Amino acid sequence: MFDDDDYAYARLVANRYPALPVYLQVGNPAPLITHAGPGSDEAPIDDLMRRFRWLVDKVAGDGWFTATVLLQLHVLAWGNMRRLTERS
Repeated sequence: MFDDDDYAYARLVANRYPALPVYLQVGNPAPLITHAGPGSDEAPIDDLMRRFRWLVDKVAGDGWFTATVLLQLHVLAWGNMRRLTERS
C-alpha cells in the first residue's frame, strides 16, 4: 500500500471478510520516486524502510493486531533491480 487511501480500503475489505487472513505490504513504486522528490539523495532502501515504518505505526496505532505486516525482502536483498528475460 502506498497511502492512507490504500490503508482505508484494506480495512474495508478486512472488515467485509473477517474470516480471511490479512497481509499488508508497502508499495514499491517503479520507477522509484522517493518521498523527498526528484533529485533527492534518499536511497531506495531508506525510502522502503520509511514506508514500512509508516505502515507498522499505522497498523499498531489502530490496534489492528490481526493484520500481518511484511517487508519486501527481495528488495532489501537485491534492491530495485529489474531483470528482463527473453523467451526462446
